[in-house]
Amino acid sequence: MNNLKFKNRRKIPVEVFESGFKAALHEFIAEFLKSADFQHALSKGEGREIPIQRFFRDHLPEAFGVAKGEAVDIRGRRGPQLDVMIFNKTRNFAFYNGALKILPAEALLASVEVKSLLSKSELESSLKAAKRLNELRPFGRHLSVRRRDGKPADNKARFFHCIFAYDSDLKAEGWLEQEYLRLSGVARDLKAEQGLIDRIYVLNRGLINSTGHTGVTEQPHEGTALMQFYMHILNFLARENDRRESVPYLEYAGRMTGGWRSLKSPSAGGADH
Repeated sequence: MNNLKFKNRRKIPVEVFESGFKAALHEFIAEFLKSADFQHALSKGEGREIPIQRFFRDHLPEAFGVAKGEAVDIRGRRGPQLDVMIFNKTRNFAFYNGALKILPAEALLASVEVKSLLSKSELESSLKAAKRLNELRPFGRHLSVRRRDGKPADNKARFFHCIFAYDSDLKAEGWLEQEYLRLSGVARDLKAEQGLIDRIYVLNRGLINSTGHTGVTEQPHEGTALMQFYMHILNFLARENDRRESVPYLEYAGRMTGGWRSLKSPSAGGADH
């Protein structure tokens, strides 16, 4: 899939895209907001991520799979448990396909951690988990650094890690700036890079781009920030999936020589008749 250079992109969407895609997405948003899954998400515990998983399954291209679980690299490093893992299911498969899937790190493209209520302690937990995720070594290499402004890609894999929260414990007024400041403070206290979390979306609040140091407030009943959250993930998937190498499954299996021994055929003269 060829990508337009950043500086040459349109400033506004193509009309047919805006009218067609946004209408379909807003229709889903309306169903999402009034659904029982959403209304009771804060009290359902693990069930809070189900609507988000369904959202991506329904709206991502057919080639992409959505699962809950964790990623592991060739050295045996294990990442944190992820509520949403997105990977190319047409050419990759999980090592374990139970309720929680285990993906090779080379297959993982994007991930989302789902929070009922975003708080300082939840941000701390998320940044610690993001640090663990960043310690994975797909293809035996460090992950690529974040790229901006259309800079060319290197030969390393890159993950796109996000937070989706149903609500925040900060006041709605001035939420965007205060949430960003809280993220920066938590990152500073943990001596972590805040950009380990690429995007933070809080329902009916807005979207924070922590790597670009920008944000957008959600307009009431519009869902435009949610649309941008989805489009940022989709755009990353399109770019990263095209350049990502195939998963080296044989390397995970090792040499497969243990327990094997030589077998000899009987000589011609001693063969049974």
